[in-house]
Amino acid sequence: MGYHHNIVNTFLNTPGCNVCIIDANYCVTEYSKSFARIIKRYSNVDIKIGMNFLDTALNNELKNKLNSDLDYVVKNKHFNEFETDDDYILNKSYSLIEDNNKHLGILILFNVIQDTYNINYKNHYELMIFKNIANSIPIGITLIDHTNDDFPILFVNKKFEEITESKREDKIGKSCTIIKDDKTNPKGSRTIKKTIKNRLSCKVEIKHFTKSGKPIYKLIDVSPLLDSDGNI
Repeated sequence: MGYHHNIVNTFLNTPGCNVCIIDANYCVTEYSKSFARIIKRYSNVDIKIGMNFLDTALNNELKNKLNSDLDYVVKNKHFNEFETDDDYILNKSYSLIEDNNKHLGILILFNVIQDTYNINYKNHYELMIFKNIANSIPIGITLIDHTNDDFPILFVNKKFEEITESKREDKIGKSCTIIKDDKTNPKGSRTIKKTIKNRLSCKVEIKHFTKSGKPIYKLIDVSPLLDSDGNI
């Protein structure tokens, strides 16, 4: 497969990084040990190289949903959702791997946000893992402070800098214009604010501008980031 070797190694060799890579036929080509532990815990399946990732689903209903999710990724390049149960909150992220517009596979990231069996890592260790993942994902990521009415930006990844033609040092601490822009994107701004207030997730398409003034359209996926106590 033509995906970048360094990105793969970053994911697979980072302790606690829950990542799996599947090919165009949805067969597993790479996975980290921590990802295998998550699949074993929640699906009671031993993941193996070459197995169809659809076989990690517990039943046909879940297999059909997973198949639908993966098909969506192939068409739209990315899919993100939260799976909740009495014992855990699991954030699932799927990103398409391409080379010259050719579908090579899908990068899968699972993040256990809340777990009754959770082992608490030190904050700097979690931050190291997060930054490694965020800066390797081919989509723009922004973290904001929801407690401040100006929604200041706390973190942006490398892809965000590329899309917006800006530098992270120019964004950190500044107001998130996508949320605050009531004139260019009034409906999208209201939706995002309501989503944040009610601790929900949403997807909205908005018109935005790069640093050079070039108009671009973004599909914004907003989700709360929760700690082990369920706090945002």
